[in-house]
Amino acid sequence: MTFVCSTEAHGVELAALHVSRKSGVFADEAGHWGRLDEGWLGRINHSGAYSRVGGNTNQVESL
Repeated sequence: MTFVCSTEAHGVELAALHVSRKSGVFADEAGHWGRLDEGWLGRINHSGAYSRVGGNTNQVESL
C-alpha cells in the first residue's frame, strides 16, 4: 500500500492500522515513531548509521 500524507508523523497512525504486528518495522530517530510499541519497532539513528544488521529505513525513504 502507498499513502500520501502531509507529514511523516501521519505514518504512525497508518502503520498502527495497516501493518501486522508480526512484521519487522524500522523507523528513524524522529520522536513521533516512539508512539508505536517499542517491542514491534526497530530504530535506526541516522546520526550513527543508515542501516544495521537486521534492518534499515532505505526502502521507504526512496519512494
